[in-house]
Amino acid sequence: MTAIQQLFTVKTFCYRNSIGRTKFYQLVQSGDLRPVKLGGKTLIPLSEERRWQDSLPRMTCEP
Repeated sequence: MTAIQQLFTVKTFCYRNSIGRTKFYQLVQSGDLRPVKLGGKTLIPLSEERRWQDSLPRMTCEP
């Protein structure tokens, strides 16, 4: 049995990650985010969401 890939719409991805559509398309244009197309629909796989989140810089706290 193969695992079913969870896919998010642009709207759902933006909501889940607290970003706007403009920022989303900037990330796609820069190559930082790689969505897939299904017909005319743009979708973001859960694995791609996690990869992008893991690539974000970590915040450091200095005393």
